[in-house]
Amino acid sequence: MDELNPYETLRVLVADDSDYMRLLLRTMLRGLGIDAVDFVESAEQAVRYLRRAMPDLLITDLKMPGMSGLDLARHVRRSEGSLNPFLSVLMLTGHAGAAEIEALQQRLEVLREEKHSATAMLSTLQGQLANCERDLREAEKKMEGFEWERGTMEAIMATPVTAAELLAGKVIPYFILALMSTTLCVVIAVFVFGVPFRGSIGALYALSAAFLVPSLGQGMLISAATKNQFLAAQIALISAFMPAFLLSGFLFEIGSMPRIIQWITVIVPARYLIPGLQTVFLAGDIWPLFLRDIAVMLLEGGILFALAIRNTKKRLA
Repeated sequence: MDELNPYETLRVLVADDSDYMRLLLRTMLRGLGIDAVDFVESAEQAVRYLRRAMPDLLITDLKMPGMSGLDLARHVRRSEGSLNPFLSVLMLTGHAGAAEIEALQQRLEVLREEKHSATAMLSTLQGQLANCERDLREAEKKMEGFEWERGTMEAIMATPVTAAELLAGKVIPYFILALMSTTLCVVIAVFVFGVPFRGSIGALYALSAAFLVPSLGQGMLISAATKNQFLAAQIALISAFMPAFLLSGFLFEIGSMPRIIQWITVIVPARYLIPGLQTVFLAGDIWPLFLRDIAVMLLEGGILFALAIRNTKKRLA
């Protein structure tokens, strides 16, 4: 971002049926360095625009033919299809009284055209735009708990479902899908790439199912610890995918790693899956090795699920 133009990345939507006001706002916004400005002549057009795009600021007239500016603001705040219920809204009006009070109750910034000069309007615009990025950061925080605000979790809390049942309902579908994915990978490996398979199907699924227990337990723990889907995905990537890829023996031999890294690999569930898969494909069933690795993975999974259940109880309380 250009330090001389802090507004260069902002996108603004203006909804006003007055040609004069659209021209005035265009001049003001471009004078502030905002080039990404879109104009519509009615609230209905603004609704259609907001279904396909997400501006950083909506400037709307209060009184327009058909749907009013307040109706547009209510649509932004409360509609099920709204892309951003926390969009910053700046309302223009030449009308005082109850409508203006109601607009303020909607937490909108109101400009009174009849008693404000263009200079005052520009000053208000500058103040609104200066706070726009702060508003966006606050909106992101609110979006983290959007599922809670929509009442989904409250509805679950109103049922007799326990934390263990809630986690089971989340885990079982992914467990089945993961085993189906494992089956597809094995079929492709054996019949397309010609990889030898000298072990048994039972051993393969026992290893895979045991590995899924800590993997899904870690996912449930992350899900219970954060309400933000994006944050949860980033934590999962850093704490699960990358260690499984780099510290499991899949890419690099664990014995060739520095001693401290070798100790860290002890807590990586994939470390106990990779030797088992190599054995079941290339050597056959060696159950003493399998049972040891399966026991470790189940132990890690039990710990992670216990922590997830405990954390979920606290959040549902």
